[in-house]
Amino acid sequence: MSEYPAIALQLIHERFVMKEDSFWAPYIAVLPSTEEVGASFSWSDEELNTLLNGSICRNMSMYLKNQVKEEFEKHQATIFQQFPDKFPADAFTYDNYVWAYAILFSRAVRLDFPDGAYEEDLVALVPYIDLINHNPNSESRIRGVSEGADVPGITATERSVVVRSDRYYNKYEQIYISYGRKSNAQLLMLYGFSMERNTQDFVTIAAGQLMETSPYADVKKKLLDELEVPPEGVFPLYRDRFTGEMMMYLRLAIVQPADLDLDEDATEKQVYRKLKQLDIKKATGEVSERGALICLRGIIQELQDAYPTTLQEDEALIRDRQMFELLPRNQRNALRVRYGEKLIYRASLATIDRTLNNLPRLGQLERERAKRYEKMQNSAFGRLSVKFESPFKARNLEDKGDFRKVACLRMR
Repeated sequence: MSEYPAIALQLIHERFVMKEDSFWAPYIAVLPSTEEVGASFSWSDEELNTLLNGSICRNMSMYLKNQVKEEFEKHQATIFQQFPDKFPADAFTYDNYVWAYAILFSRAVRLDFPDGAYEEDLVALVPYIDLINHNPNSESRIRGVSEGADVPGITATERSVVVRSDRYYNKYEQIYISYGRKSNAQLLMLYGFSMERNTQDFVTIAAGQLMETSPYADVKKKLLDELEVPPEGVFPLYRDRFTGEMMMYLRLAIVQPADLDLDEDATEKQVYRKLKQLDIKKATGEVSERGALICLRGIIQELQDAYPTTLQEDEALIRDRQMFELLPRNQRNALRVRYGEKLIYRASLATIDRTLNNLPRLGQLERERAKRYEKMQNSAFGRLSVKFESPFKARNLEDKGDFRKVACLRMR
């Protein structure tokens, strides 16, 4: 049994079996209820389908909710039946199991003690420390500390948990820690809140279907694995950038047999060799880059169209602060999540459109490079098979041939 279910069962035992006799009774008494935590994985199906309709957070929450339920049913069919005296049915219910997981997801920390007493990080609930709120920009850290020597029969190493702040704090000033690079969807699913200005917000997009229907899919996946690109095709989409791994995946997914100049009966080894020669780490061709961006645009547009409300409607409701504050807590959090996702989709579509409009410039750069290469081949260096390009040929930014910079130029 892994750490999370083990601690969950212990929590249930301490609260619902031991009750006031538990050593941890004072701590457990101040822990919030499932509703007070508000993590979306614990919401009803009706709430998920209504408040998060169209959002990727709905699918994530549904998946985690089902995982927790399946785990509980597995325990119910095994250890609960084998040891009914230790796991009384009135205490070890599904609702209590969900509560225990809501506490763990929202309050547990991972600790790594420097004395090497434990091979892996420990999952733990630490009183007081679990009250510290999240700030994505905080650099404060929670650390496991070991003091003293471990001499059998004489002394033992004492272990404690400390918070090392990222700066000096004034008296009564609130200290923050970072829960990690979490999107609003992840924060709502695990911690029960979302942020109006989450600088780390992103949405997860899946492009796996493109690869599954692509020629030479197995060979392409092998190459992606070598390049350390997720072959399943799941990537974060940020408001201000596309990840290199995602673009590499898309460029490879759209490669067709005609692009490789291979016979129909080409072997897997020949296909692999040809694919290996492609430079998919950057935009190298107008046609291929256009295809990759159009595929990405289709994925994002489909995700955007799945919402029952528009970005403008959500924005109007959020800006009406009086009305917004009257909404139930879960509805406010869900609205922030949906609105943040739509902002990312809108910004991404605008970036794609600007880049597509500038792609002809990439084709021109390709032709210029080809001319320079042909000229070089006819030079003395070229006849000696030495590749040489004059360092003085670039007269401005565009002549440098950096497509990523060219794509960001303002449209004229």
